[in-house]
Formats: sequence, structure tokens, C-alpha cells
Amino acid sequence: MASGASALVGLVQPPVYMGEEIGPSLENVISGELTAESVEPQRGPPDETNSLSSQSGTLESLLYSLTKEDRQGFLVSQTNQKGIQEVCEALANKMDLLTQQTQALENQVDQLNEAVEKHTREIDELKAKSNQGSERVEALENNARRNNIKLINVPKGSEGEDIKAFVVDLLKQSGAWEGHKEVLSRDMQRVHRDPFRKPPNRVNPRRILVNFLTYAVKEKILLKALSMETLSEKDDSFEVRSNVSHITSNRQWELGKRMEDFKKLGATAQLKFPATMRVMRNNKMYNLRDVQEADTLLDKFKDG
Repeated sequence: MASGASALVGLVQPPVYMGEEIGPSLENVISGELTAESVEPQRGPPDETNSLSSQSGTLESLLYSLTKEDRQGFLVSQTNQKGIQEVCEALANKMDLLTQQTQALENQVDQLNEAVEKHTREIDELKAKSNQGSERVEALENNARRNNIKLINVPKGSEGEDIKAFVVDLLKQSGAWEGHKEVLSRDMQRVHRDPFRKPPNRVNPRRILVNFLTYAVKEKILLKALSMETLSEKDDSFEVRSNVSHITSNRQWELGKRMEDFKKLGATAQLKFPATMRVMRNNKMYNLRDVQEADTLLDKFKDG
């Protein structure tokens, strides 16, 4: 209390005339010793200027305004200022700590982002290598089946004891082979039912796989069979297809659907081994490697 009062006393001192105070001191006001007599201003000689009277009146108004409630509020404010300063310092320390922790978290996030980017690049590289490996395996599998055809929907048991002779007669009678049967029989290396893969509906008979010694004979039979809508033997329809991997077979099926679309647009289309397409239109040839290229060319033809 003394410090607050002394501070205020230093700010406001009663006016002095010729070494004598002409008004009550602020110490008397704060200590509660203010009385009616002490508040009564002490006038200077009548010949003093109005400036001294004006100062005395201003001080008088200030002293009257300092009530007991004002003095208590002043003391409380001094105490609160110290507490507020301590709280502000504590908050500032906490803010500094939070700033440090936030910076540390940001550094950790940056490190994690770098690690994620690194792993993402590694995963992309592994995917690319995996795709390359799958393509190579598929190419090797198709190359091993390059000289093969498969006969679909041949009734079970119709081949009898000599399946090779049966297939030779079947291809000859259906028109898929127009040469001598002896040449075809001599060029066949292996003929058997597919021992592993069953048809999707499990009702149709297993496919007959035929392996030729030369690709030329296989291609000749396949092209002839593809030019015919159906092959018939004893009223049982069967199909002749190239023997390729399952993935390549699906691509062939998708390209086969596009063949009909090309025909509707006045173009001729032909499937090539293992799963490509050759399209002719207006004496111009297009070699298509996949379904996407086929769809792009179809859109181009439709647009004129």
C-alpha cells in the first residue's frame, strides 16, 4: 500500500506558495485523514494571479474525487497487475514450449513424408518389375503353345481309341484342312484331351489339344477355321481356336468382339497370334496391339 501511495504522491503534490502548502497533501487523502477543514483551500494573498487560483481549484477537484472506494480500487489494481504479469509470463513460457513441440512434430512429419515417398517409389518400381515379369511369363507360355490349336465342344468319347486319326478326319471333313490326310497326320506331334482345365460350365467335354511340328500348318488350319462360322461333324458343332494362355485368350475374345464392329464399318479384320489384330480399310492397313488401340480406331472410323 505504501508503494502505491508513494507513487501517486509523486505524481500529484499540493501547490506551494512561498514555502507553504496551500492545499491538503495526497498522503492525507490516501490515509483517510481528509476532513472538511483540511479540504478547505488555503488562499494566497489577494494580489496573486488567477493562475495560482486555477491550479488550486484543479487540485481541489482531484482530492474530492479520491473517495475511499477509489483508494481501495487503486490498491487492488496494483496487486492484480503483479498477478497478471506472473500469469502472462507463465503463458509465454507455455507458448514457447508449444512452439518447440510443434516444430518437433513438423520435423517428424517431414521425415515421415520423405519415407512414404521413398516407399511409394519402391512400390511403383516393384509393380513395374512384376508387370514385366508377368508379360515375360505370358510370352514364354504363348511361345510354347505357338504351334497348338484347341478343338472345343468335341463330344466326349467320340474320338475312340485313336484320337490322332479322329482329329485328322474331323479337320478334313469339316473343311478346315484341304490337303492330304497323310500330310496332316505326319505334321501332328501330339493330340490329347486337356487334362487340367475344365470348361466353365463343367458340362461341355474337355478340349482337345493338338500340337503341330510347324507353325505354318497350324496357321493354315486356324485361318481356314476362323473364316467359317461353324464347323460341323455329325451335327455336333465344334470350334477351332489357337491355344494360348488364359490372359491372352481373354484379349482374343475382346478383340473378336471388335471384329464385328469393324465389319459393320466396311473394314476387314483378322486376328493374329497371340492377341493382335490386323484391320484393312480403303487400302490402308492397321496393326492393333490391344483392345484400347482397337477402340481408338473404331472411334476414328465412326467420326469419318
